[in-house]
Amino acid sequence: MSMTAAMTLNDLRRRGSAALLAELGPVGFVRYIQQFSAGRGDYTREHQQLADSLTLDQAWSLVTGDKSSTIELRCSGSDSQ
Repeated sequence: MSMTAAMTLNDLRRRGSAALLAELGPVGFVRYIQQFSAGRGDYTREHQQLADSLTLDQAWSLVTGDKSSTIELRCSGSDSQ
């Protein structure tokens, strides 16, 4: 039986965090951990609202990077005020 199989999940998490911190340093460790945060809001609802508010031409302009048309993107769930 390997050593990791005998560890509790808490021990595994603690040792894994220590290894990441040692390898990546404090900033790299935090950046790595931030990748797995749950986030906020309702992505599906906000994405549907955005998709419903765009015309096909506006969506194509976003895809192609056409800067000639001005499109204001807003989601009702955003934190901006």
